[in-house]
Amino acid sequence: MKKIKIQGEIGWDVTAQEVETDLLNASGDIEVEIDSPGGSVFEGVKIFNLLRNYKGGKVTVIINSVAASMGSYIAMAGDEVKVYDNATFMIHNPWTIEVGDYRDFEKTAETLKGLANLLKAKYVEKTGKEEAEIEGLMNEESWFFGEEIVNAGFADAVIETNENEDKQALIALAKERFKGCIKKMKEVEEDKVKKEVAALAKIVSEAQNQISEEEVKRKVEYEVAKAKLNLLKRSLNG
Repeated sequence: MKKIKIQGEIGWDVTAQEVETDLLNASGDIEVEIDSPGGSVFEGVKIFNLLRNYKGGKVTVIINSVAASMGSYIAMAGDEVKVYDNATFMIHNPWTIEVGDYRDFEKTAETLKGLANLLKAKYVEKTGKEEAEIEGLMNEESWFFGEEIVNAGFADAVIETNENEDKQALIALAKERFKGCIKKMKEVEEDKVKKEVAALAKIVSEAQNQISEEEVKRKVEYEVAKAKLNLLKRSLNG
């Protein structure tokens, strides 16, 4: 049986392109092992769609450590979801970094709301819970451990390890991994923004000596708009 590992941060340690390559080389039933604190929403949605659309056989998802944020959403693509009795699972609302005036923030809020509804729909489909209940769990950033994941409806079966693990310690460790994921993504996005600002400053400097003031203004407005769009696309995370 083909095994696909989704290990680490979505969009950095594991990408949709890598998963697609694995699926193209697969036939028959597959197992997807998940150990991820989350990552890029868009990349995670792509991976979810790739797994959901796999027609070669049954897709069994195994959560062997952590399935948080987009990691938990990807897990919902499985025809069957199994979870180790010492694994952790988390759902929450997606977030992003934004710059601009109130209109930009209003547009971003609508985008985030739409993405939250997209994730919520799959959690509802898997668990059979009411939308309002899942929405409340996402609003609160809800963590589940071992058999709790099955009892809540997010998984179908528990894999026993016969280990007496400390629930609070393992959840705390999973939360630290999630915080580390967020920190890394913020650092990456801040670095990209700095590079874009530097590139924009260079364009302005060069343009001032070559074209009219009105043309400079139009080019600057275009580059600023493009930079904002790129930032929004890259920084939507879950």
